[in-house]
Amino acid sequence: MPMSSIILLLSDILIFKEINCYGYHGLIAGNKAISDCLNGEKSKYSDLNMTPSEFIQENGYPAEDHLILTKDGYLLTLNRIPGPKNAPAVILQHGYSATSFDWVILGKKKGLAFLLAKEGYDVWLPNARGGIFSLCHVNYTSSEYSFWDFSFHEVGMYDLPAVITYISKIIDSDIYFVGHSMGTTSFYIMGVRQPETASKVKAMYSLAPVAYMNHVRGITRLVTKLANPVQSLIKKLSAGEINEPGLLQNLLTQELCGKSLVNKRVCLFFIFSAVGFNYSQVNYTLYPLLFELQSPPSSFKTAVHYAQIIDSKKFREYNYGIIGNLKKYLDLIPPEYDLSKLQVPIGFFWAENDYYSSPQDVQRLYDVIPNKILYHKIKDPKFNHIDYIYGTQAPELVYKELINAIKNYQNNK
Repeated sequence: MPMSSIILLLSDILIFKEINCYGYHGLIAGNKAISDCLNGEKSKYSDLNMTPSEFIQENGYPAEDHLILTKDGYLLTLNRIPGPKNAPAVILQHGYSATSFDWVILGKKKGLAFLLAKEGYDVWLPNARGGIFSLCHVNYTSSEYSFWDFSFHEVGMYDLPAVITYISKIIDSDIYFVGHSMGTTSFYIMGVRQPETASKVKAMYSLAPVAYMNHVRGITRLVTKLANPVQSLIKKLSAGEINEPGLLQNLLTQELCGKSLVNKRVCLFFIFSAVGFNYSQVNYTLYPLLFELQSPPSSFKTAVHYAQIIDSKKFREYNYGIIGNLKKYLDLIPPEYDLSKLQVPIGFFWAENDYYSSPQDVQRLYDVIPNKILYHKIKDPKFNHIDYIYGTQAPELVYKELINAIKNYQNNK
């Protein structure tokens, strides 16, 4: 059966059959291969003892789970903390190599999802393709290269539109969007290429915005030139997937990095060499779980795409080489994303010590975006790229300001 027919078939009968998938009550057609995938992938990829929704419920909040289908055949899990009737919705989109756990892991007193729920919002937590909780496709398994043949472009073109369209059909209230890192990159792409879908969002807030990457610092810049040749090796060894579970991951997360404080600081040194050094924001109690949450499966093509942006100094589509570009784009070079066409009102949160989202690149992005509503500098001069999610002071330095910004926009729109 052609791919398009399968997707249409699933779309037609998706609402009828409910099954249990990794503890989720999702909606899916009666397809055994997909059912087996949904029930089996979590145990393959994670040692976590609970799903995001189980964690939410353990912290005293109600939780729902939804399963949605993208136009190109990926099945995405979507967690929800339902709000009061007609409450405004807030979508929290995680970054690269992450999951919806990002928004709750700090607990009910500090996690952004919980803080928004406490303020009366209807909170939605999507899991992008390729993460622990979105590892199924109608045609491919996660052991095939075709499954991993995507970058943040596809997340912006397919995942986010599917999420926003799905939510807009369920609720009859305003929708706000918050993205971190790749969650911002993919939103910009959707906003440029699918403005009608993006217009369903009243305002978008970018935490550590990533589009232009001329001034990336740290080890990432050093390894950028290796991305393309390494991709070929990754394709041969792991079907285009990185962070594949195994002995090395267990050694790093449980043995080497999870033992003494000295070991933890050594491991953090390597992480900070990529995101920015800031030991003051580390919660060592959560430390072992943070390593687990930062090592789910990921598409290496995404990393290569970011490396290409760093190298080219342009925010543009994936570069397949001259022949590949001619086939795909009918041009020698990939087309750029025209950010001047992005009409959604956008607020920016940025930090001086963020190695990925540098102040210069954020300023360049801010200057080209036509409809900006906020430009907030994080007060901690050492705040780094992952402190937005795991930092001990994230609630005070980021979340409080963010929630106030959403409220002010609601009141003044």
